[in-house]
Amino acid sequence: MYQMIWLHGIVIYLLANLGLLFRIWWTRDCSGLSAKSQYLFAVALTLQYADHVFLESTALLGFEIVKIVFVALSYAIVVSILCFFKGTYEKRYDTTRISTIVLPMVIWALWIKQDNYCETMKNLGMMLGIVAMVPQFHFISESMRIHTYIIIYIVAMAISCSLSLAHSIVNFVDYRPHYMYEYVVRVADVASLIVYCDFFLRILPWLMYRRDKARMQATSNTTTTDSRTPQPV
Repeated sequence: MYQMIWLHGIVIYLLANLGLLFRIWWTRDCSGLSAKSQYLFAVALTLQYADHVFLESTALLGFEIVKIVFVALSYAIVVSILCFFKGTYEKRYDTTRISTIVLPMVIWALWIKQDNYCETMKNLGMMLGIVAMVPQFHFISESMRIHTYIIIYIVAMAISCSLSLAHSIVNFVDYRPHYMYEYVVRVADVASLIVYCDFFLRILPWLMYRRDKARMQATSNTTTTDSRTPQPV
């Protein structure tokens, strides 16, 4: 059962990134998207999967291909934003200081004692995955608007994170973890889900309120203008 939960999370994550890349190329527009968030996701996946992709691994070949696709998709999104459709990239809103959110994660990952550098890289990748969406949320707060495709993308990523956490919980009940990395995975899933919940419970309602208020003001101004326009006799 827990393998099916994990598989559904992987598929949703894959579809979210494929849909995002397709939307960018279909509309030739990346407005509303944070390049820093996508870059952090790409680096996080690279660190998590580096030992499997570039070193000898005993995992199934199919899973190795999926990991390579994940990493390639992440970098393809970054390149699309910064190179191909740079003219539509709203850099003025993407003002998050990467160092302020990455440095604590690096210290945390190095603080956790590991047997080899591969596990340290995995831990760091997990830590970066926790804060990868923070620049996107800051982007939305700065611009005070959000595109529909961004909401769909965030919802899909949140569902994938929830399924990953459910898989971790079920796996923890059935098989007690023996390595520190397995505990880090669970902590990272919980922390990531908290970040998404903060967006849905705090930022998104505030944006909806601002949007509705702006529409009401625009409607009121239009009505006032029409009432002041002299009517023909």
